[in-house]
Amino acid sequence: MSTTEPTKTISDYEATLAKADTAVASFEKDDKSIVPRLRNFLRKNPTMIPALVLILSIAAFSIIAPRFLGVGALSTVLKQVTVTGFVALAQTLIILTAGIDLSVGAILVVCSLVMGNLAVVAGVPVGIAILIGVILGGVMGLVNGLLVTRMRLPPFIVTLGTLSIFDALKLWYSQSESIRNVDIEKTAPFLLWFGKGFNFGGASISYGGIKLIVLAAILW
Repeated sequence: MSTTEPTKTISDYEATLAKADTAVASFEKDDKSIVPRLRNFLRKNPTMIPALVLILSIAAFSIIAPRFLGVGALSTVLKQVTVTGFVALAQTLIILTAGIDLSVGAILVVCSLVMGNLAVVAGVPVGIAILIGVILGGVMGLVNGLLVTRMRLPPFIVTLGTLSIFDALKLWYSQSESIRNVDIEKTAPFLLWFGKGFNFGGASISYGGIKLIVLAAILW
């Protein structure tokens, strides 16, 4: 009996594959101009896009109205956004963790009412009144946090419900009455301390605005 070995056939592609050029194509990068550099920078840092839009908007308004960037206008804006800024700093941390809190405004009002009523109406020492207000705000925030983290409820639904509850609590506690600044100045002037300030270079700077800037820098 005779045996024959199987013949190996090599295709034309395989035969010429070893002779092929192994060099890798290279392209020159045109990153020397400012546009490609800016594009690459924004791709690597997408959070800079809204900041760039803000800077361009400020530049445009400053050209249209030269007083827009004046120290007087900027100090006025800082005073107007101080309270909202404090709330926004805390809200930023919540949003960064994919959450939301719709009740922060109501919590702020309730705590302010408690501090004012205790210090002005009830005659409680200002330091204790402020401490009680801060603790109350922490308790209301804790309720929101437990409902979201322990009960696994959506934060939007939870804080929308507690917003209504805290608003009702505000109306019940205050009896729809406000505390006059004159009474605060007479009984507990320290409650207005953050709204006071000093003049510097033609600008009126409040102590609350300075605290907002410091907290924003720390949070950054």
